[in-house]
Amino acid sequence: MKPRNLFIGLVFLLAVLTACDATTREARRMVKRAERLADTLPDSAVRLIDSVLRMPASFSERERMDMALLQA
Repeated sequence: MKPRNLFIGLVFLLAVLTACDATTREARRMVKRAERLADTLPDSAVRLIDSVLRMPASFSERERMDMALLQA
């Protein structure tokens, strides 16, 4: 394999991994905002959690349970 093709492949892989991380970071930011809104605006908090659950982001078991509690 040519070094140029290998370099292009590695740059592409890095770009894909960075894009996935941005989605997860945005989802975690939205969950924190929903936690702040839960007491004063519960309907808005539920909408935020619902939209986070539709995002292609990966969460730990604890984070998913926290979101389920916020949604309830």
